[in-house]
Order: sequence, then C-alpha cells, then structure tokens
Amino acid sequence: ALLSVGFGQEGECVVGSATGALHAFELETGRLVTSVKGAHAGPVHVVAEGPGGRLLSCGKDGAVRLWSRALEPILEHPLLDGIARGLALLAPQPRLRACDWSSDHGLLLGTWASELLLVPSPNVGGEPRVIASGHAQAASCTRSVELGSRPISAACCARSAAPPTAVDCEAEGEVGGAVRALATPPEEFALGLAVSSGDDRMLRVWDLKRGASVLSQPAESAVTSLDFDASSGESLKVNEVLGLRLAAAFADGGWALYTVGVSRTNDKAAATVALTPALPRDAAPRHERRLTVCRFSPDGAWLALGCADATIYLHDVSPSSASLGGEVARCFGHSSAITHLDWTVDSYVLRSNCKGHELRFFDVPSGQQIALASACRDLEWATHTAVLAWHALGIFARGRDGSGVQAAARSPSGSLLATVDDLSLVNLYRFPCPKPEKPGAPNRHAAGGHSSPALACVWAEGASSSHETLLTAGGQDLCVLQWSLERRSHNRMMFGAATGV
Repeated sequence: ALLSVGFGQEGECVVGSATGALHAFELETGRLVTSVKGAHAGPVHVVAEGPGGRLLSCGKDGAVRLWSRALEPILEHPLLDGIARGLALLAPQPRLRACDWSSDHGLLLGTWASELLLVPSPNVGGEPRVIASGHAQAASCTRSVELGSRPISAACCARSAAPPTAVDCEAEGEVGGAVRALATPPEEFALGLAVSSGDDRMLRVWDLKRGASVLSQPAESAVTSLDFDASSGESLKVNEVLGLRLAAAFADGGWALYTVGVSRTNDKAAATVALTPALPRDAAPRHERRLTVCRFSPDGAWLALGCADATIYLHDVSPSSASLGGEVARCFGHSSAITHLDWTVDSYVLRSNCKGHELRFFDVPSGQQIALASACRDLEWATHTAVLAWHALGIFARGRDGSGVQAAARSPSGSLLATVDDLSLVNLYRFPCPKPEKPGAPNRHAAGGHSSPALACVWAEGASSSHETLLTAGGQDLCVLQWSLERRSHNRMMFGAATGV
C-alpha cells in the first residue's frame, strides 16, 4: 500500500509504502525511476520537501531521513543533529505521522502520541522544543486470540503472567484507548495543576493556566484512576518544594504511590514539577483483577481500591506506618465491579457504587458492611463522586436505568454538582439534587464538547466561588477539556468556553 506522496527535485513523484520503501516515478510516463527498499523500518507516513530542495521522509519507526536527488541517504546535515536532540524530548519510541519544512522556522513533526515537535532551521538557530503534547490511543498488542471463529487483536495491557484474552480485554474496556483518569491537587494550595492518564500508560501533568503539559512520565500499566492525598503537603512558600502524594490504580491489578514535587519561584506560578515513586513496587501488592477506582482517606492513612472482582481493598498508606502499602481489610457485598468511592470527613466510613447499581457503606478499618443505610444518613462526606446516592437522585432522567452517568463531582463551593455521561454531555446541577427534572422544569444545564462518552470529571480551584473550573476527560476522544463556570445571575448558571489542555 502507498501511504504518502511528494515531489522530488526534478519534478518526479516520490511515494512511501507500507513496507518502508521509497519509489520514484516519472509523472508523464509513470515509469519507475528508482526504488529504495528498507528506507524505513516500517510504514512511511510522510514524504515532503526539505532544506535545499532535498527530500524528507518519516514514518512509524520514529526516524526522519534526508535524501538526495537520486534518493541516496544524506547522513550528515545540521538539521539531522537537531532532529536527534528533538526526538529525545518525545515519548519513548515515537511514531511520526506528519511533518512539514519551513526555511523561516524549521521542521515541524507530529507524532501518533499527539505531540508536536519543532526543530529550528540551522539558519535560525535554537534548540528543539515540544510545542504541544497529549494523550494517545493504546498501542495494539501484536498477539491475537480466537474468539469463536474470528481472531481479535487485543489491546496490550502489560500482564506479566500471561497474554490477555480478547474476552477479558473487551469486557474490561482495554480495546481502543481512552483517557480515563483525572486528579487535581487540594484546592488550598492553588497550584493550577492537574494530572491525567489512561490506556496510553502516560502520566501527564498539566498547567491549567497555560493549557500545556509540563511533565509526562510513563506508568507501568494502563491507568484507570488517580487521586491526590488531601492531607499531604503544607502551604507552599516561595523557593520551597511542596510534596503531594498521588495514587494511581492500574488495569493489570497493580497500584502505585507517587510524590508530586512542586517548587515555586514567585507567588503566582508553579515553576518546576517532578514526579517520583513514593513506594517500592514490591510494597504495593498486586491484585488479580483490574482496579477501577482509588481514593485516599481524608486523613491520608488509608487508600481504598475498588476492583473489578466486586471487592474494595483497604491499604495502610500512612507515611509513619511500618507496614506502608500493606492490606488491612477487604470490603465484600457488591455484586459487580466497583465504580465510585467516597469517604466521610473523619475517615471512618466508606461509600461505594458498583456496576450492579448498588449503594453500600463500609466501616473502616474493619471493612465490615454497614447493613442499615439509614445509619449513614447524617454523615458528612468529604467528596461526592457517587452517582447512586441521595444527593444525586435527580441526575437521572425518568425511565433511565442509571448506567449512562459515568462520573460526578461536587464543586469546591459545595453548591454545584457536575456529571458526565454516555451522551458526551457535561451536566451541571445544584447540589444536592435529590429530585429529577419534570416536563417543562429542567433542573440542569448541559454543554457539549466531547466527541465520545466522557469518563471522568474533577473540579479545580477557582479565583472565587463565582468563578470555578471543571475538567473533564473525554475517553476515546483523548481530550481533557477545561470548563469555566459563569454565574450570569442569582438563578442562572452556565458553562463558559471550553478549552483543551
């Protein structure tokens, strides 16, 4: 298959093939002039004009090559040195999908991982820099398994014991690739940062003020959930380093703790961000099934992990504990995969939802189920992410089975509840919302922006209660959108413009 085409120096047509070869044809006669087999170790996605009229090619192998008029490789050129330095800034094993050359600016490269790299022209000078970066689809596993009579290529989910089966991967959402996890630091630090991840196994830290990625780091597996420890860190002072703990749950049943180190050189901006493991890998027991959600307790002593085996695992993550990372209890009672978790402010009770549309309560640290839900009626909750609870009874339209709402989050001011659903909508309700809307009396404001069902939503700190920011993860559209909330009047609220981060 021919994947790319461009003009050579003599006006001939040069095409790149799926086998990594380059072919030059005469335009008038269509005669094959020359061929270069093995020009790339994979499909050639771009053939374009380069510096001095030379030919540039790039492809899936992550290499950029410069060719002479006779399609002979040019091995020494100042631009090639800059390209080598620039590729080192990208994610490991970059797949190049687009490129363009300008003598005034340089070479612009686009990758399969949603990255834009600018390599300055040798005449202009300067160092290569990443203009933009984002999430990508999960790399397809090269193995395939039989499902009935039809072979299916399963998405790679890095299981070490055995290759995944197509049945497992499709049942647990591994096929394709999506942005599934979002987290923001505690609002009292006003850092203006967010962390996202998903099936591409990349942890990305975003500067919300600039809408740009400031750090990307590989994770050991596809990430399903992220959560910051609200008890970690102290007030950030100028020229000091703040360390916040971040928990990540993985699709292969593992989990990890990270320290997000932030330093500030002035009173307004986070200067540098670092992401380092806070727990040895062997200290975080791996579970047999996919982890679906993770939540720190408000006091930072416990980490609750919801699993696809319908169990909630409680781990001791107190920094002063001698058994850091050890499992202390298991919460049984659900009939399906856990989807949402909330803690009370005193860290003694856990609230959970599952795919079986169940709401259950558990005592901590014993893990025993609280049989009477009425006993938890007046408890004060630190978060409100559960979509099946009294505060969210009104978010479901009449006749719906409750499976369409993917995530919920209460605003920092405590007056609003945001949800995302299978219709790709971002919805805004007053908090609490115990009654569904009635014909002619809507109880929500909805906004569209995502091109696929959104999977997560979190609030970020705002300048005041009248200006709050919501982040949403669009799942398979691989977008993280930043929404600005505008209060037009006392009885009217709406979303302002949505921007991608």
